[in-house]
Amino acid sequence: MTDAERLVKAQADKAEADALAAQTAANKAARDETDAVSEAAEARKSAELAKTVADADKARSDADEAAADARQTRVSSLIPDFSKVTVPDAKVEGDQPYGGSLLGQVALREAVKKVVSAVQLGAGAGAGRLLLTDNPDLASADATYQDVADGLVGLTQQIFNLLGEPPAKVQREFAAVGAALVGALPGLISMVLPRRSVSSKVLAADTTAAVAEVAGQLTAAGREVHLDDFRLVPRGAIAHKEQHLRAERVRLLQAQLGNLAGQADQAALRDEATARLARLQKTADEETGGPSAAQLKQVEEVTVQRDDFAKAADKAGLTAGLAKALTEALDAFLAAIHDTSKGSRSAFATAALHEEFYSQTEGHPPVFSGIVFIKAASGSVDQAFINRFGAKARFASVGSVSVSYWMVDPATSNVVVSGVAIGAAQLGGKVGETPVITPLTIPEM
Repeated sequence: MTDAERLVKAQADKAEADALAAQTAANKAARDETDAVSEAAEARKSAELAKTVADADKARSDADEAAADARQTRVSSLIPDFSKVTVPDAKVEGDQPYGGSLLGQVALREAVKKVVSAVQLGAGAGAGRLLLTDNPDLASADATYQDVADGLVGLTQQIFNLLGEPPAKVQREFAAVGAALVGALPGLISMVLPRRSVSSKVLAADTTAAVAEVAGQLTAAGREVHLDDFRLVPRGAIAHKEQHLRAERVRLLQAQLGNLAGQADQAALRDEATARLARLQKTADEETGGPSAAQLKQVEEVTVQRDDFAKAADKAGLTAGLAKALTEALDAFLAAIHDTSKGSRSAFATAALHEEFYSQTEGHPPVFSGIVFIKAASGSVDQAFINRFGAKARFASVGSVSVSYWMVDPATSNVVVSGVAIGAAQLGGKVGETPVITPLTIPEM
């Protein structure tokens, strides 16, 4: 083998060796790269496995802890924790105190006992009738009686004056009185205004209960009792005077019509006499030697007749006019005293109910020995509740009621007795059970 061949062969061997070495290096690099990827994957897998194991351990730990808490809760539920026990407050709903109605009734009864005792002492041992009222304005009712009574008597007297054919002086006085009556009509109508407005303030439930309790206790003690606002209207002197006035009104109307007719008749006679007198005077004036004595006498007689007829016609007209004015005043007065358009008691009813105060002035025995005013004031209640564990709530209430009163003698208006009575009671027991109520003695001041 030549050197060239050997050189070529050596170069070929070297190239083959270099190629083999390159291949080997490439294979090694590939293996190294494969190993690196495998190690990273293995590391990742190891990390994921470690996390999974850690999560499982944590979940197992949480489950164990929850199971332990559940076991502790079950055990705790079997053992009462008295530190958590609270006593709820007792509550009383509504605006009224607990048992206030019953308490107020008993307290009112105790106060009324004092009122009745004072009234009995003031009225004396007799069996005189008592009038109970809750209206403090007795004067207005009394004034109404006076107005109605005076109006009935006055109008009746004016009819007597008119129909009795009074002289001219009396007629002039009557005309002035009639005008005064017509002018006084607004005052007569205004007296029918209600003495109180219908409202719950004036007639409160407690005052009504007080009047009822006083009436009951006085009646039980043998007293005859009337209630001011709850009784029948007596048909006494006021009713008789009104009936008499209405009868006179009929006579007044008849007189008015008769005088109107008489006025017309007298006027006709006057006109006839005037015409006759004119003829006589004309005849007398036509006489040559002047009117004769007979003619003058006849003229004088007819002149007197004419003047008499004229006076009679004027008098009849005046009487008819006065009768008309008096009738209108009478009708307006009667309408006013019976008016109830404002929802109040009529003036006639008020006067009729209070005429019994004046029975002595008309020769009759007194109907009432005393007029008693009653007014209950709002009371007060103090209450306390006691709550104890395992027991019903207990309560205690103390209530008081005051009643103002006075009694006057209707004959003199003198105050016989007066004062403010206070009654009290105590209510106690357990909520939900029958309470026990006890009257309390309030010492006299």
